[in-house]
Amino acid sequence: MKKLFSFLFVGLLSLFLLGCEADELERLQEQISALESEMDLVSQENESLSEALALSSIENNRVTFVIEASDRIIETVAYNASKTAFDLLLDAIGEENIMYSESEFGIFISALYDLAPEYGSYIMISKNDVPIEVGISSVSFEVGDVFTFESVYWDRDVKVLDEAMYAFMSSDTSEFLDPMSYEYLTALAALNQVPNLTYESSVSTENDLIKTILIKRALNESTLEEQSSLGESLVIDSIFADGLAVMALSGSSYYETALSSYEAFVQNQDPGNLSFDEVAMVALVLAENTLEDYQEALLEDVFLMTNAPSLAYGIMGLIAIGENPYELEHTIHDNIVEALLHLQAIDGGFLYTYDSSPSFMRTFSSPQSFLALVTLKAFLNGTPLNPYLIP
Repeated sequence: MKKLFSFLFVGLLSLFLLGCEADELERLQEQISALESEMDLVSQENESLSEALALSSIENNRVTFVIEASDRIIETVAYNASKTAFDLLLDAIGEENIMYSESEFGIFISALYDLAPEYGSYIMISKNDVPIEVGISSVSFEVGDVFTFESVYWDRDVKVLDEAMYAFMSSDTSEFLDPMSYEYLTALAALNQVPNLTYESSVSTENDLIKTILIKRALNESTLEEQSSLGESLVIDSIFADGLAVMALSGSSYYETALSSYEAFVQNQDPGNLSFDEVAMVALVLAENTLEDYQEALLEDVFLMTNAPSLAYGIMGLIAIGENPYELEHTIHDNIVEALLHLQAIDGGFLYTYDSSPSFMRTFSSPQSFLALVTLKAFLNGTPLNPYLIP
């Protein structure tokens, strides 16, 4: 997978060179040279591997199966003309390592080991590097054939989103762990990829309580003490901070009361007098119960946003009220998702605004942007989530 994205980033690096300062330009050119060398090496390795596998299979009267999972898996099985290629695949890898279904159109393979494409991609099957045009149970085969299984995108939006998420996760994210970013950890929790960390909280304000709850929740640590302190002291008098506070209380006995108080407070506010981030926060907290005038304000203003945090909160707020962010145009880009992705820098982090320099500090804008991408990924997979809430 890392090699695949190396190919993708060469083009991105090349485009990003425009407008860079001299030092930044030199550094990026070095990255391009390194990635181009890696591409050449990968191509040579793949060509050599294909030739070696085919030769070995012929010499040993076998058929080979290559599964491009997180780790490449290569299995061979004795040639048997009385069986189908699918039968041989089962013999080679074991039925416990494959998920498939049968229909009038043949066998459909949905997973091999951990090669399990989500929405937007599928498992492509090739025979001797040529995609097969019939089902795996119907394709012809001979001694020495090599069948390859790999994930291929059919949806451009999913492909671009996955590339953006991979770029961020492959970057230096240490600055989001010291001190710990609740947005970053919340995103990792949604992906089930939280590292083994120890958190020492220092609680002195309501804001500290909120962050501590969200961080400890992501780390799967008990938040009962902090939620009790927050629930006992919370007075709803702000849209944004108290919106986070309400969601931090989800899963506790204080949540319903806090939610009702927040909804009552929101009803007495004019969304026209609020910032866009505040309107998006209301949508995140209240979801389908968001008042119509707030929903209208969110839909009417999101296309004007040009900073990463606002676009991120806008995307999450839209998903919360059941809107598809890809269907909303942006004043600069085709849609608001592209508007956010165009703020991603070459190192994987997110610039705050479009006129930020490549070396601009990204700590403020990257965690929210990554969390929005994770939320968007869940939305595309048909499992919408509010990352701040206990399900």
